[in-house]
Amino acid sequence: PCRAGSRRLLKLDPSENQDSSSSWKGLLEQGISLFNRRCYAEAVRVFEESLRRGAVGEEVRCFLAHACVSAGEQCLLAGELDGAEGCLRRAFQVDAGSARGHAVLGALLKERGHLKRARLEYEEAVRLDPDAVDARLGLARLLSEEGDREGAEAHTRAAVKAGPRASVSIESI
Repeated sequence: PCRAGSRRLLKLDPSENQDSSSSWKGLLEQGISLFNRRCYAEAVRVFEESLRRGAVGEEVRCFLAHACVSAGEQCLLAGELDGAEGCLRRAFQVDAGSARGHAVLGALLKERGHLKRARLEYEEAVRLDPDAVDARLGLARLLSEEGDREGAEAHTRAAVKAGPRASVSIESI
């Protein structure tokens, strides 16, 4: 699976794809620029086109997977659940081991009322990346709603330990 950061800026590693043709390399740089400006759906289209034009390498697939997950998260936040599902489906075709993808899918399933499946997705995200703050917080909220205060507190503590942006208390869950 791709291990690069989920929402951080993407950068093209110049050592990768040394034999690249300018047509897809330019597209790749355009896709990275779009991603970094949070134009995720457009970045997905550009990364897909770079692959159609012959782009190779794990880095390209990681860029595409990250853009798909980010586009799915944007759709979810906008209430476009079907769009989010489509983006996540494509992300998992490219990178089935995306912890962030599983966390976003957990949020989508929770939004749709599929709480057991949401819990499984959050748990998978945590299994893939024990420091996945969003997954831990999503799982903590779900456990709290189920009445498992102890489990909710454990995941909240783990989230706070994993990342400073997770400075929340169990009362906020």
